[in-house]
Amino acid sequence: MLSIRTEKEAQAASLFQPGRQLVKLKTRTARAARRQAGWCTGAAILPFFLLSTGGAHAVPAPAPALVVANASLDPFSSSKAAGIEALLITVVAFTFAWLYCRKAAKAQKRAQMAEAEAELVRAQAELVQAKAELAHHNSEQAQEFAETLIESATVMIIGVDNAGELSLFNKTAEKLTGYTSQELTAGNWLEKLFPGEEFAPARDALTAMIRRELDKPVESLLITRSGEERQIAWQCRHVLWQDEPIALMFGVDLTERAQAERERHDLERKLLDMQKLESLGVLAGGIAHDFNNLLTAILGNAQLAKLQMLRSSPVHQHLMEIERTSLQAADLCKQMLAYSGQGKVETRLLDLNRMIRDMSQLLRISVAKKVSLSFDLAHTLPLIQGDASQIRQVLVNLIINASEAITDKEGSIWVSTGVVHGAKHLFEGITVTGRPRERDYVFVSIADTGCGMDEETRARIFDPFFTTKFTGRGLGLAAVLGIMRSHDGTLELTTSVGEGTTFTLLFPKAEIMDHSFREEEPTAVPCWSGEGLAMVVDDEESVRTLMARMLESFQFRVLEAVDGRDAVEKFTASPGEVSVILLDVTMPVMSGLEAFDHIRAIRPDVPVLFMSGYMSDGELRNRDGATDFIQKPFKLDEFQAKLRILLAATSELP
Repeated sequence: MLSIRTEKEAQAASLFQPGRQLVKLKTRTARAARRQAGWCTGAAILPFFLLSTGGAHAVPAPAPALVVANASLDPFSSSKAAGIEALLITVVAFTFAWLYCRKAAKAQKRAQMAEAEAELVRAQAELVQAKAELAHHNSEQAQEFAETLIESATVMIIGVDNAGELSLFNKTAEKLTGYTSQELTAGNWLEKLFPGEEFAPARDALTAMIRRELDKPVESLLITRSGEERQIAWQCRHVLWQDEPIALMFGVDLTERAQAERERHDLERKLLDMQKLESLGVLAGGIAHDFNNLLTAILGNAQLAKLQMLRSSPVHQHLMEIERTSLQAADLCKQMLAYSGQGKVETRLLDLNRMIRDMSQLLRISVAKKVSLSFDLAHTLPLIQGDASQIRQVLVNLIINASEAITDKEGSIWVSTGVVHGAKHLFEGITVTGRPRERDYVFVSIADTGCGMDEETRARIFDPFFTTKFTGRGLGLAAVLGIMRSHDGTLELTTSVGEGTTFTLLFPKAEIMDHSFREEEPTAVPCWSGEGLAMVVDDEESVRTLMARMLESFQFRVLEAVDGRDAVEKFTASPGEVSVILLDVTMPVMSGLEAFDHIRAIRPDVPVLFMSGYMSDGELRNRDGATDFIQKPFKLDEFQAKLRILLAATSELP
């Protein structure tokens, strides 16, 4: 049975014994005072007793010299002297009697005071004893309460005595550590819970807390009996336990909280990565949009100039160079738009196995000579819907990166395909573009035996223009990330320094064939011309001027509008005269999509060709009627083919 000695009980016990001793002392004092009073009373009565029995008997015999002297005196003088002597004796007797009576009275008074003080001390001692009994009763209740509190506590409670041995080990401590109190008290408990040199600082800190050398909380790892690490926060209080001073160690298990904190930090890091990629994507998309408008004017005017010039002209070659350079700049814009996820996605049904087989020779010549390229393709693979050219770009970029990661050493690259379910797939790597949803995915995995990446490099590989290679590289993986986002896919990355890297691309499996997307590229028809009024809607004057010249070369009359609101107002004035509308998507005041809704409300059958530098044609799937999309910048023959097919489809509508 554990016992707790409270402060009140200890104080009562300390006061009770001296109180009893003081009662005894006061009692002895009273008795001595009474005895002294008795002696004084007897001394006062004694002279009167002697006088009552006779003066001669009361007076001692005179000295011989006095007798001789007196013998010679007169007999009358002798009797007179005897009377005076008796008188003197009587006075002295009364004086001594008065003094001893007074002294007896004082002694009696002191005896009465001593008795009163003894009674008061006795009453105080009884009160202290009653308090001690009450404190003892309360201490038993406190003991039971303390036992219940300690054993039911959800924190570890460990009691350590002055010798450093365990005197208390509650159930929570046994549950967390896996040890019983008997197992730990049998040996050095610090060595068992904090083993080895690695945990020496923890042992030193707890020892300092026990010795009152450290009074602030301490956090440390603790090794359980099963070898598991638990993170514990310690605090120490010094109390009396079983009448002995001990150090009570309170330990709070922070393992789950620390794990949740790490997960929160990981989530914050991923969120920051996503926000950074989104911000860079918006920046890249905005730059590419403005740049594509400029390229549209440059490329279109160069092609119009070529049509009006003989091939033998020396200027024709310069125009060809302008056209070639503009197309290269347009490819750079496509990479930026692919990174931002806003590039043109010409979706069609694709067989990834067939695409990889068709690209195998190109992929083999893209890797170094010392690197072996192996394919492990699934026997049968569902189709996906995607842009073939963009997916080819992704595969080529990843294969080239894998080859360069192996450097000039011998190594291997493996390309594999298969099907996984998003919810059942166990992700070992880092999911860059978001976790897959509850559906089937077709995956392409590209693994290499290269140098791998550290955490710092991994965090930046998808930033535009970041590269570990020579200057001038760095849009490859950024474009890969944007392409996967535009395909509603998922990109996984698993890498470790010295152990290689694995990229896994997951594309949603195609469910049905979407016939609204054509698999054949439109081709231009020589000498084709249209008729009627064509409305050009674009906020860039250079683009409007170019489109007007192109349409006039196709025998169209042209009506220009500077934004969506202007287009709606001009179309409302003469809705029946407009044969086709060329509508830019992104414009101030009113966007192209808003203007489209107003125009279709007036005339549902008017054909519309959307134009944009960074819009995906997937955004137009829910637009009914005759519509199509062309990506800026575009060539003259591509524009002619799109326009011809759109008008032909309109004439076939009932």
